[in-house]
Amino acid sequence: MIAIGDGSVLGGWLPRTAARLVELWRIERQLELIAKRELAQVPAPLGTIEPLQ
Repeated sequence: MIAIGDGSVLGGWLPRTAARLVELWRIERQLELIAKRELAQVPAPLGTIEPLQ
């Protein structure tokens, strides 16, 4: 688990390369991730978030 806001690791472990890719994706998609988190509280359909290109 990775925090959306600051990218800190909340649980689990990833190899260095995977962690770097997740961090790049988190930064690129941060606003979308925050919006999806809000939808999840309702609950509402979340849809998808594009992968890292």
